[in-house]
Amino acid sequence: MKTPVRFLTASVIATGIDYAVFFTSHWVIESVVVCQILAQASGFATNLALQRGWVFEPNRSGRATLLRLAASIALGFGVGAASVHVLSQVAFFSSNKLFMKVATTLLLSLYNYLTRRWSFEQ
Repeated sequence: MKTPVRFLTASVIATGIDYAVFFTSHWVIESVVVCQILAQASGFATNLALQRGWVFEPNRSGRATLLRLAASIALGFGVGAASVHVLSQVAFFSSNKLFMKVATTLLLSLYNYLTRRWSFEQ
């Protein structure tokens, strides 16, 4: 039970940073896709710093973990960017960026949990 609670704690911290970067950058950058990529990079960096060793106990070499992480992060950027792009085409989400961001966060939370377990432990 310790791992899901720690994962949630790390995720809340990283999500806060993600949202702060997204909405701050959106004041200056019109493209929600660019804002999402900047925000997601900030959130991922924070999350990975907390996850390595505090949330998960790596069962493989650092190089093998890094390769799996790189693959999952690259795909995660695509999932996040595609999500905000598709949702921004829907009138409701286009005019309610917070709801668009929450929907993307929910999708990425599940994705992140599954891929981090795969990267660090399995």
